[in-house]
Amino acid sequence: MKKAVLFSLVFVLNAGWVLAQWRKPAFTRLSTNDGLSQGFVHAVLKDSKGFMWFATDEGLNKYDGYKFTIYKHTPENPTSLRNNLIYDLLEDKAGTIWVATAKGLDTFNRDADNFSHYSFGKVPLQIMDLFQDSRQNIWLGTTAGLYRLNTQNKSYSAYRHNRADTSSLSNNYVVQITEDRTGMLWVGTQNGLNRFNPAKKQFHAYFHDPKQVGSISSNWIKTVYTDHKGTIWAGTLGGGICRYNPVASTFTTYRHDPANPYSMGYDDILSFMDDDQGNLWVGTENGGISIYNPLTNRFFTFGNEAIDNTSLSSNSVYSLYKDDIGNMWVGTYSGGVNFLPKFGTKFKTFRNSPYQNSLSNNIVLSIQGDANGMIWLGTDGGGLNQFDPKTNAFTVYKKIPAVGNSPNANFIIALVEPEKNTLALGYHRGGFDLFDTDKKVFTH
Repeated sequence: MKKAVLFSLVFVLNAGWVLAQWRKPAFTRLSTNDGLSQGFVHAVLKDSKGFMWFATDEGLNKYDGYKFTIYKHTPENPTSLRNNLIYDLLEDKAGTIWVATAKGLDTFNRDADNFSHYSFGKVPLQIMDLFQDSRQNIWLGTTAGLYRLNTQNKSYSAYRHNRADTSSLSNNYVVQITEDRTGMLWVGTQNGLNRFNPAKKQFHAYFHDPKQVGSISSNWIKTVYTDHKGTIWAGTLGGGICRYNPVASTFTTYRHDPANPYSMGYDDILSFMDDDQGNLWVGTENGGISIYNPLTNRFFTFGNEAIDNTSLSSNSVYSLYKDDIGNMWVGTYSGGVNFLPKFGTKFKTFRNSPYQNSLSNNIVLSIQGDANGMIWLGTDGGGLNQFDPKTNAFTVYKKIPAVGNSPNANFIIALVEPEKNTLALGYHRGGFDLFDTDKKVFTH
C-alpha cells in the first residue's frame, strides 16, 4: 500500500471569538512546562518591541512567542533584578519598562539587558501598582502610601494617610490607581476608594455605609479601572463590583446572586479589562472570569474545567490584559498565563470517532470542493467522504464487494471535479471512477 503522511483534516474558519454572544472561549496556556519561571502571574505587558512580559512570584519573564528569558535577583550582581517577587509592570510613553517589586522599583535597560534601581530611603518600598497619567507622571501604589516619581532627578513626592486631615489619603496600603477623563486619579486602598485632585493635592474618600443607598459596597478595594467609555469601576473584597455614577456621586453594585445565573460569578474581585466588543471582563478570586455585557445587563461566567485543557487554567485571575491587537492575556494564581487570540482558533479539526457522525479515516490523501459547496475527501482505507460545511456532517462511501454501486477501492489518492455533478476518483491499485454526485452513481 502507498505510504502516506498522516494528516488530520482541518478547515480554516473565519469566525472570531465574539463573547457578546456568550460563547465559551478556548484558551492556549503558557505554564512552567513551557518555560515560565513560576505559575503565579501578577501582571502582563506587551512592550513596544513586541515582547510579552510576565511578572511572577519568582522573577520577570520575557517571552518572544517561542521561548522565555527569565530575569532574577542575583546577590553578587548589582544590576540584576532587585527582587524576584514582582507585582506590576509598566512601559511608559518613552519606551522605558518599569518593574514594581516587593523591595523597590527597577527600570529595564534594553541595550545592557540589566536593571537600574530607584531608592526611596533606607526601608525597602513594596510597590503594588504602577501608573502613568495623561500628563506623563509616574505614580506608584505602595504599602506605604501613594508616590509620584520625578523621572528627571529620581526624586519623589509621597502622599499618606493623616488622621488629622480628612482630605488626606484614606489608607496607606494602595492597591491600584487609574485616571478619569477629568484628570482625577482614583486610588484603591485597603480602606476606602479615593478620588485625588493632583493640582490641589486633595483626596475625597468613599466608604461603605450600610445606611446610605448607593454607597460603595466594601471598603477593601482590590482593583480600580477606567473602561473605554470613561466609566470608573471598583472591584472589592467580598462586595462584588461597583460602577461609579458621577452625576449623583453614587455607586451601582453588581454582586453574585445564587438564584440568578446571569449575575456576577463571585464577589471577591481581582482585575478588570474591557474587550473590543465593549464587554467588561472581571477577574475574580476562586470564581473564574465574569464577562459583563452592558447591552443585556448580564454576566457570563466561565472557569477551570478539569477535563478541558482549553478552559481557564485557574479560577483566581490576578491580571487581565488586552494587547494592541486585541488579544486577551490572563495572569492567574498557580495556573500561569492564558492566551485568547482576538480572532479565535483559526482551525477546526475533524477526526474519526466511533461514537458520532465523523470522518471515516484520519489519513486524508485528497481533497476537492465541488460546485455545490460540498467538500470531498479521499482517505487511506476509509473510502470517500462527503462533508457538508453548513451542517458539519459527513456522508461516507466505501467499497462493498456485494454492492455494485460503490467505490472501486477505499484508498483514494486523487480527486478532481471535471464538470458539475461529476467527481473523478483516482485509486491506489484500483484504477479510477467517475461519480455522479447528483444521482450517487459510480462508473468504474
